[in-house]
Amino acid sequence: MNISSSFNKFYHSAVLTELFRKCGTLKFRLWIDEETGGVFEFVKGEHFNDMDDLKQLLKNMNLDYSVDDDKKISTADIDSKSLMQHIDFCISIAGENNITFGFIEEEWERLLKKANIGR
Repeated sequence: MNISSSFNKFYHSAVLTELFRKCGTLKFRLWIDEETGGVFEFVKGEHFNDMDDLKQLLKNMNLDYSVDDDKKISTADIDSKSLMQHIDFCISIAGENNITFGFIEEEWERLLKKANIGR
């Protein structure tokens, strides 16, 4: 089952675009560099230059991302549940790097307002 094109567009426009815009360095705390003993760290301009590079990096670092014949499957060809799990992975990595997404902040504000909780 393929995902809807609108859901795939959300991933590309809301998640990847904002993550690429806001990050300078991405650290993957679950991965340890055996040479340095530190976490794996990828620097924009050195390890990824555009959103497509970032997309491939995130797919490769996500060990739970779908694979077919030892190759990561295109986001256009995975099912909605798998894409949601990958988006959750991306959001978690962003959070570990102190990056927040506008769409999450907007939804949180909406929920606070609905509950009559002001800031």
